[in-house]
Amino acid sequence: MIDDHKTDLETYAKETLSKLCLGEYSIDDLPKFVQQLDDMELREYVEIAGARYQLSHPAE
Repeated sequence: MIDDHKTDLETYAKETLSKLCLGEYSIDDLPKFVQQLDDMELREYVEIAGARYQLSHPAE
């Protein structure tokens, strides 16, 4: 499930950044981009991914 979420976030980010580079997306629209990432629960994903990393790489 988290891997699907990661794929969705990566796809959205790559598509949006490509559109920005091609001039199809305005720099003025970046707040919409950030809002969409928030709506896609980016913060929650980062928390879960960080916790998974910590579990798999305990401090030595």
